[in-house]
Amino acid sequence: MESNPGVAWNVVGTLGAGIAFWGFVGWGIDRLTHLHHVFLPIGILLGLAAAIYLVIYQALRR
Repeated sequence: MESNPGVAWNVVGTLGAGIAFWGFVGWGIDRLTHLHHVFLPIGILLGLAAAIYLVIYQALRR
């Protein structure tokens, strides 16, 4: 694996974007269904899992 600061920032950005996007989707579903704090944590965990998958996929392709 490369020891490039750009790669590290790519990992941080991918993790942050995945958590933020799917967390926002979960928050939106909570608002639409009038449930509070049900889908937000699910969305955050889903975003984290998807982002980790993408980071590993990108690392193995290099």
